[in-house]
Parts: sequence; C-alpha cells; structure tokens
Amino acid sequence: MGVTGVVTHPLVSGTDDDQESRLKARDLLVPETVVSDRFSQYADLGSGRFFEILTEEVTALTDADTATNGYWDGGTQDNPHWTVSSMATVADDTLSRGVVEAAAGQSYDEYVADYDAETRSSIAFEQSSTRTDRGAEWQMNMLQTYGDDSDATVIRYTDRMRIQFFDNVLLGTIVFGPRQEPPELATMLEAFTTQQHAQYRAHTATP
Repeated sequence: MGVTGVVTHPLVSGTDDDQESRLKARDLLVPETVVSDRFSQYADLGSGRFFEILTEEVTALTDADTATNGYWDGGTQDNPHWTVSSMATVADDTLSRGVVEAAAGQSYDEYVADYDAETRSSIAFEQSSTRTDRGAEWQMNMLQTYGDDSDATVIRYTDRMRIQFFDNVLLGTIVFGPRQEPPELATMLEAFTTQQHAQYRAHTATP
C-alpha cells in the first residue's frame, strides 16, 4: 500500500463535550460509501513510513490524531491490481508544510525504490511531483518496453499520491491501478480528494 499506515485514535485531553465536538481524523478519510462495490476494505494497513518520518522530524505529532484506511480490488490482497487509500492528521498546531512535504517525498522515494527492487528488470520506474497552493502530488509510472523498440514502451501501472494542507489538518489520498483500464486514475484521485475536502469543510463549517 505504500506510505499509509494503521488507524490510530490517541486519547485527547478535555471534557467529554470537547471530545465530541473536536474534529476527528477518522471523519476525514475516504468512506466506504463512496468507493465502488468491487473494492474490499483493508482491515489493517500497518504503520506507515510517512508517519514514522514525520514524527521523527516533529515529535509533537506523535500524539496527533491520525487515521488511515484503504481498499483493494483485483489480484490478491497482497498483490492487488487496484488500491485506494487515504490518511488524515489533525494536529494541535499549524503544520509545517516544508517538513510534511519533505517527509512525504522521502517516504514516496523509499516506496518506489522498494517496489523497483522487487520487480523484474524489464519494468522501469518513472517519478514526478508537482506543488500547488493547497497541496502537493507525487506520481510513479511503471513502464514496460517490448523488444528493443523504445516506441513500444507502455505504462503498465500508475500510482498517484496527493496531500492537502488546511492549517493544522493534513489530508492524503493515494490511488494505484492499471493505466490502460478504466476507471481513469486521475478521475478517481480528483473524486476522492474532493470528497475528503468536502468532509473537512462540513466538519469545520460554522453552524
């Protein structure tokens, strides 16, 4: 699954009313209701490398409210054809965008390197990243060349990760799947990131 990890809900201080009204990371994940019925949900994603790196850099985030989830389809759970995963962190203080992007970039580089090491030599990996006012995105393409003709190179699979920043809230969305088969990954990513943003706005809107 790459850089995401297990769902955790650390205890927070304050009264019961404070905890009821507090924005919760688990409420900002991609819900099962918006994912196609063909996908199955992962029971446990393990501890994500991204969060390990991030908390090494910012130890105060160790106690932040963090949650992740994920879904898979095709192949097997350990080697699926499609995956969708999401993550959210609600910190006490404003997040440092530079630190978060550095942690995300490092974890993504490690993920691609590990994937490359486990994949046959006929598959090449191509990486890119972009940055916007509100977030950042990383992409990995798995390329296969047939014979000696470079024109016969096709993108077999693509992985895309997008993170969004909202003061003390971090949202992350990852999609992975075959490039030549529907649904289109860019459409999936846009739909799920928009869903997470809408959930954030719904939970932070002033009554």
